[in-house]
Amino acid sequence: MDPAEAFTIIAVFGTVGCTLAFVTRWIMAHRVEMKRLELQQAQPERSEEMEALRADVESVRAHLGEVLERLDFAERLLAQSRNRDVLERGP
Repeated sequence: MDPAEAFTIIAVFGTVGCTLAFVTRWIMAHRVEMKRLELQQAQPERSEEMEALRADVESVRAHLGEVLERLDFAERLLAQSRNRDVLERGP
């Protein structure tokens, strides 16, 4: 084999290899960019969902506060009723 032919073969394979490496890198970068854009587009949906969940939690907290107030009131009424029974029966 002639050295010029060997050089040509090496140059062709080198060019093809570099081109494949470049195209592979470009495809990977493109996929990463597409994934980033996909996540950015999904972000508003998640943000809206998070806000809805926060509103639900606040609603549950408010309701729980009301329930605790009612429970406290019922306990006080029950305690007053017991105290009256004890006072009416006497020692």
